[in-house]
Amino acid sequence: MPIIRKATESDIDAFILLAHEFYLEQTNFAHTEFDAYSVAISFISYINSSKHVVFLAVIDGELVGFLMARTAKTLWGSDLEAHDGAFYVSRSARGNGFAGLLMSEYKAWALSLGATPHVTVRADIDHEATKGMLVKNGFELLGFTMRAKV
Repeated sequence: MPIIRKATESDIDAFILLAHEFYLEQTNFAHTEFDAYSVAISFISYINSSKHVVFLAVIDGELVGFLMARTAKTLWGSDLEAHDGAFYVSRSARGNGFAGLLMSEYKAWALSLGATPHVTVRADIDHEATKGMLVKNGFELLGFTMRAKV
């Protein structure tokens, strides 16, 4: 039975391993080196902040997915918005509804903090499959991201 729950410090080792799997699969940060220490610092920062959260997808005691999220006020007002910091489901666990469960927790968390009824998420792995999953979970495409080498 899948479990979606908030992360605790005891999850750090499993989280670093899954973050490394994510790093190897994604393309957005392929130009950087994986640094487990930086991942640990970020993880601890997220779980110890009232404005951040890390949700984990766990099955049979194994971490198979995560969603890191944060809230911030909008640039143009006092409304609170929620944004993902990182979102990943292991290849071995895809197609089992974990992403949708993580999205549901994310949305509920954002609303519980008084965030606007819109949350954002980015993806750079298997764009078409991820886009389909997000649309299925109530998301709409608003734009795109581009990057230039400097």
